[in-house]
Amino acid sequence: MQSRKYNYLLADDEPNIRKILSDMLAIHPNTQSVFTAKDGEKALQIYMNNSIDIVVTDVLMPQISGLELIKKIREINPEATIMIISASSNLDIVREALRNGAYDYIIKPFTIDDIMFSINRIIERLKLLEEKKSYLTSLEREIGDVSKQLKASFVDTLKVIINALEVKDKTIKIHSQNVAEYSVKLARVIGLPGDVIDNIKTGSILHDIGKIGTPDHILLKSSRLDSGEYEIIKRHPVLGRQIVEPMFGKNDDIINIIYYHHERFDGHGYPEGIAGDRIPLVGRIAALVNAYDAMINIKPYEKEKTRDEAIAEISRNAGTQFDPELAGEFLKII
Repeated sequence: MQSRKYNYLLADDEPNIRKILSDMLAIHPNTQSVFTAKDGEKALQIYMNNSIDIVVTDVLMPQISGLELIKKIREINPEATIMIISASSNLDIVREALRNGAYDYIIKPFTIDDIMFSINRIIERLKLLEEKKSYLTSLEREIGDVSKQLKASFVDTLKVIINALEVKDKTIKIHSQNVAEYSVKLARVIGLPGDVIDNIKTGSILHDIGKIGTPDHILLKSSRLDSGEYEIIKRHPVLGRQIVEPMFGKNDDIINIIYYHHERFDGHGYPEGIAGDRIPLVGRIAALVNAYDAMINIKPYEKEKTRDEAIAEISRNAGTQFDPELAGEFLKII
């Protein structure tokens, strides 16, 4: 692999020193280019306008001192690599330079060996930092790949649970598939990005996963639920979020679909009773589509509605139960 080359910024108010140092740096095999400045202000302008890897500066300069230059450069780039070359051996100045972020401090007069030894140390440090950064980037990519695999496996496991629920309630799997299909269509119509649409599909398939914790005598009851039973079944969005949250996190679209698919636009839904735009967009989509499919499918204690009756109810409840803009777009689809 070809050796990395570096750009230097050399700041010193003495022309002879600038010439000597720039010639030294120019012959180093890892040098790409050397920018020079006769004062701190010019050096700062060069640093801001160019890609500088290593700064070599004097301490006592007009306009902006070397110590001030260090501070300003470190404000721009906290990881900047800076070397001081100065005639001052004042320990207080040395300490302040090192405290402000200088990597090395060489006292004039210096030799070629002094400069080259320090530059080589700096280059080795930069190489190690670059290797570390490359390793971390690679590691993050690998972790991301593993995370995707784990999420896919987790979703597959949850689908098995949905299938198990279907054994008890034949409508659950079909209902989940219908909600996913229509939610994806609506998401495409309103122009949501592909990654969000993928999340909507997954979240819709899993939106009733919390019903795994609902007792059978309530889940399968053939008559209307009493108030106590209704309160129990209303807990399924909360339980569903608890089931999937360890894998998908609190702010994922998948979580929001599972948790908010029974909220109403007017704030009279559950589990939180929030209204309007406070309900995440994906939750408003799922609430609308979930209600539509629930209307037209067979329920144990209520006759299903015809498609036209369901359309009329969505139109009538746009702005109260449903987000009016989403309802309008959904009615065009169905």
